[in-house]
Amino acid sequence: MAHEKIEAKAANRLKKRYHSQTPDARQPLQLTPLRTVKAMQTGNQVMNEVLVHDISPWSTYNRLFSFHLGDNDPVIVAEGKGISFDLFSIQHFKIIGDHQINMLKNIQHPNFVTVNEIYQTQDGCYVVCDHMARSLQEAIGNPHLDGPRLAAIIGQVVQALVYLEQKGLRLERLTCSHILLHPSGKVKLCGQEGSIVSNDQRNIRDLGYVMVELMEGYMEEGANIGLNDPDRWGADVVDFLSITTSASSADELLQVCP
Repeated sequence: MAHEKIEAKAANRLKKRYHSQTPDARQPLQLTPLRTVKAMQTGNQVMNEVLVHDISPWSTYNRLFSFHLGDNDPVIVAEGKGISFDLFSIQHFKIIGDHQINMLKNIQHPNFVTVNEIYQTQDGCYVVCDHMARSLQEAIGNPHLDGPRLAAIIGQVVQALVYLEQKGLRLERLTCSHILLHPSGKVKLCGQEGSIVSNDQRNIRDLGYVMVELMEGYMEEGANIGLNDPDRWGADVVDFLSITTSASSADELLQVCP
């Protein structure tokens, strides 16, 4: 009984405090839903929720520094203004066409860099993406890159290629610099703005060259797919590398991923 009286007094105090506030203060807090959550709730595709602004991105983000991800053009690392301080990578395009913007909006997959917003200004286009710390270029020749780690990376790349294949697209190029790494182990491809309509298997062959470069520590231009020391790697990884030279689809690769 005493416990019920305490709860009743607390409720009355809260009620008095609520009614002592101004009408505006009593309005429920309005939170903007995350873009992907909002898209799922309304049934819209995520591409329709990628906002394109005609203002500078620096009204929303604070520029921190620039750095290179492999051989790609430099990206700007920025943090969101306000209380979140989340990190983002912002890529600046001096010239970008409608096709490239459509690709950035259309290609949305867990193994592709997520495009959050696009800002179009007089000095070009700024594309705001989730921040990825490194490219696979930095892992070339790393002695800690063993079979299981390589398989975990390549498996995620294949998932991205299957997604592209289902849309009738392929990347213009697939190199170690186009494969980005997060400390959590997540792997995401970048460069989707350069995707083209194609049903050829060039990206699968590119993947073979990526694997050789990682496994050998180098890749000679024009060289055939092959290893100087295949015994260093497990049979499943070597067999998968061989299949990249003949596979007819990314889905076929997915079925035999190590």
